[in-house]
Amino acid sequence: MTEREKTGSGVADATVLTQGRCGSPFDILGIHPSASTEEPGRIVRAFIPWARGIAVERQRERVPMERAGDGGLFQAEFPEATDFFAYQLVVDDPSGQEWTIEDPYRFGPALDEGRVRAFLEGRERRAHDFLGARPVVHEGVDGTLFSVWAPHALAVNLMGDMNGWDARCHPMRSRGATGVWELFVPGVGVGIRYKYQVVTGHGERLEKADPFGRAVELRPATASEVWDGSRYRWKDDEWMAERAARQADGAAVSVYEVHLGSWRRNPTDDGTAWSPGWLGYRALADELLPYVEEMGFTHVELLPVMEPELGVPAARVLRSDVAVRLAGRSPVLR
Repeated sequence: MTEREKTGSGVADATVLTQGRCGSPFDILGIHPSASTEEPGRIVRAFIPWARGIAVERQRERVPMERAGDGGLFQAEFPEATDFFAYQLVVDDPSGQEWTIEDPYRFGPALDEGRVRAFLEGRERRAHDFLGARPVVHEGVDGTLFSVWAPHALAVNLMGDMNGWDARCHPMRSRGATGVWELFVPGVGVGIRYKYQVVTGHGERLEKADPFGRAVELRPATASEVWDGSRYRWKDDEWMAERAARQADGAAVSVYEVHLGSWRRNPTDDGTAWSPGWLGYRALADELLPYVEEMGFTHVELLPVMEPELGVPAARVLRSDVAVRLAGRSPVLR
C-alpha cells in the first residue's frame, strides 16, 4: 500500500507533509498516473509551504497548479499525457519573485543498489564514497545526492540553505528495509550547509550533522557542508617518483612533530574565540615546510588534524574524516 493510499485525500497528503513525518514522499510528490481509471493522464504534485503559487513548465508551456488543502501542497493534471515527462516548477515566492527550479521528486533513485546491499552485509569498505553529500549529474541534471543510514527512523528530512532550513520542504526517499534514505536535489552545489532532521518512532525530531559529511562549517556551528573532493588534482609526480629512494631502509629519518593550530600564529590577525590567529593550510605550507627543511628534518608528523569539538586540540573528534578548519571557508588540506 502506498503512502497516498494510506492517507487518501489531498488534504491528508498535505497534513502528513506539513507535519514533516512523511516517510514515502515519492508516493505523493512528483509525477504520477491520474487517479481516474477512465482517463489515463498524469498528475504532478509539489509541496512548497512558502509558495504563493506554482506552475508546471513543460516544453515552454506553463500549467498553473491548484492548491490541495491549506498546507502548501499543489497539483496540476495533464489528462492528455500518456507517459511520464520532464518538467520544471515555476514558483512565486511571498515577495513576488519568480523562481524556476527542477523538482527533486521527478527523479528516480540514484544510489547504487549493489553498494547499499554490500554496506548492509558489512562488505563495503568505502561507505564514505557513496553516503553523505556528493555533487553528481543525475539524469542529465547537476545537483547533489544526499544519503544517510537511519534504519530506525520514521522519516528523514533534509534541511539547509537550499530550503531556508525548513525540513518539511525536502522529505527523503526511503530505500526500504535497507535503512538508507536518499534525495537528489538539483541545483545544490559546493558550500551549501545542511543537516538531517530524523523523525523517530516516538515522534521526536532530531537535527543531525552528516556522519559521512565531507566538510563542516566553522565551529562553534555544527552544520555539514557540501564539498567535492574529486575536483582536486594531485601534483606530486616528482615526489612519487622519488618516494622509494627517500624511504629506503638506509635513508636518513628525522621526524618533526607539529600541531598545526599552535605551531605559529598570524600576528596581524586579532582572531576570534574559535580561530585565534591560526594560519591556514596554504600559509602553513609556505612557512612550515621551509622551516622544517632548514632545521634538517626529513619528515613531518602531524598531530591529529580531524575536526575537534569546539576547536580544542585535545577535545573529542567531531568528524573523523574531515580536516579541521584553520582559516577560511574551504578545507584545503591535501
